[in-house]
Amino acid sequence: MRFSKLAIIIYAARFISAASNYKTAHIEEERKGFICDGEFFSEAQFRAERSGAVNDLKNGNRIPILAEEFMYYFVSEQQERLMMYDNGDAKEHYSFPLPSLAKVVYQNRRKFQYDYHLVLDDSARVCALILWKIDIHQYHYRNDGTHEICSISS
Repeated sequence: MRFSKLAIIIYAARFISAASNYKTAHIEEERKGFICDGEFFSEAQFRAERSGAVNDLKNGNRIPILAEEFMYYFVSEQQERLMMYDNGDAKEHYSFPLPSLAKVVYQNRRKFQYDYHLVLDDSARVCALILWKIDIHQYHYRNDGTHEICSISS
């Protein structure tokens, strides 16, 4: 019986370790970058919107992302790649749209709206970049789309 308990403990420890493999420590904001759908985004490309997001955050104009929803985004992705800056001290995370990066992409005779969302923590540090791909049908019907957590590139 003791062996099976030990096996369960080891398995749980491996799962917890694997679940944190997608994180890396914060670096200077100016050095942060992401790769989404094969395209590189540097901090300079979203600097102005990040500044506005920081002001919104300081003024209390945002509602935090639910912790369960936030973790779902990362758990559902490939965890063998770095997707998030995190020092383990953030209590909440916030999502901010980046309209300057939004675009329409045509793939296999389909039309997709690409919307990017910057994730900041409660210390106003950039943590992640999320790409929402929304399939736009010919009758202007839009579904909820799919998300992709961008990889860290720095």
